[in-house]
Amino acid sequence: MMGENYKCRDDVFFHAEKISKIYPGTKALDEVSFDLLKGKVNVLIGENGAGKSTLMKMIAGIEQPSEGTMYIEEHEVYFKNTTEARKCGIGIIHQELS
Repeated sequence: MMGENYKCRDDVFFHAEKISKIYPGTKALDEVSFDLLKGKVNVLIGENGAGKSTLMKMIAGIEQPSEGTMYIEEHEVYFKNTTEARKCGIGIIHQELS
């Protein structure tokens, strides 16, 4: 079942719908929706602390969303770890080696 606002488009490989991440004492992401387009260079930019790394960690299976849904094409996905994300062709290269 698709999110009520999500319409599967032919040019979208991955779609995040209203993703939120809540840590004790802070809401790192608040209902973020984000598309990754097929065959394109996709860029996510923002200020320090805006939640870019948190969103990327959820897409790569390092963290799990507190709320929201992720889709690959028209299929809902949930990655409990990086191995599951890699099986769908998703990986991450960390900015810092730590």
